[in-house]
Amino acid sequence: MRNLVPLPVFFFALAFYSTQLDGAVALNALDSFVVSHGYGGAQFIQYQNTYRLPIIANGTPGDLTIDTGSPTSVFFKATLKKFGLARESTDTTVHGAFGKGTEKIGLTSVQKLAMGNCILMNVKAAVVSDPQGGGLYRMYGLTDGLFGLREMLKYGAVLDISNHLLMVHPGGQLKSIS
Repeated sequence: MRNLVPLPVFFFALAFYSTQLDGAVALNALDSFVVSHGYGGAQFIQYQNTYRLPIIANGTPGDLTIDTGSPTSVFFKATLKKFGLARESTDTTVHGAFGKGTEKIGLTSVQKLAMGNCILMNVKAAVVSDPQGGGLYRMYGLTDGLFGLREMLKYGAVLDISNHLLMVHPGGQLKSIS
């Protein structure tokens, strides 16, 4: 009986250390196939009725709300300084579900956008008013912006809702996957 005691202790220790060392989810068959074709990505979290994607933009951590209804990725004005981004003015006004607004959209470019084990370079995004200011973006709460449909299509995004994974291909969409 004495020889059997170290075995359960060993398995307990192994289980404890494996959860401490690796926080990633196990990949299912689809995820493994996509990763084998050069995709990388990040695990997102559910916040209320939205999904938040942890990012590092230009070396600063933050998060973007995944929004397939947004035609482009968006950074809110308040986060420009946080990420060291500059706003370029345009004459284009915001369009939403209820028509054309009065606010002018700005543009910015994120030099280096990291999500999990994937790095995207020179990601273009719109700049709009802050969610604290109310209006169209109030429902997103205190997020740094939106990861929109244009970038999801550009990088061939694969959303695995059951495992909370967003995977993209840094070289762009692959015809064999998307």
